[in-house]
Amino acid sequence: MSSEPYPVILVHGWNSHPGIWNRLVPRLSDASIPFWKFDHTGMNGADLSELAAALGASVGEMRDECGYAGSIDMVCHSIGTCIARLPPPDQYCHINLPKNPVVIERIRQYLTRPVP
Repeated sequence: MSSEPYPVILVHGWNSHPGIWNRLVPRLSDASIPFWKFDHTGMNGADLSELAAALGASVGEMRDECGYAGSIDMVCHSIGTCIARLPPPDQYCHINLPKNPVVIERIRQYLTRPVP
């Protein structure tokens, strides 16, 4: 197992914003855990498949920027859980594939927080 912490991807929920993670981010920083926030607030009117495709592209860009290809941890809230699990529209291949293969391929932990 790697001694380096795994990056965490934070995906906010419906009618929300990345500020929902303001209490978690300092703890990640204090623990020297890298994190990336996926912000879909500017995608009003997008359907889930479009959001899933955007998340996959965003994760790919973040990996390229950091040169990181290893496992990740993902923390999602509300509809963020759906976004992370839905395959992008060009990758629908089988009813038994309920995951976004662009994102999930290297997920180590997948933590969700449902709506209260």
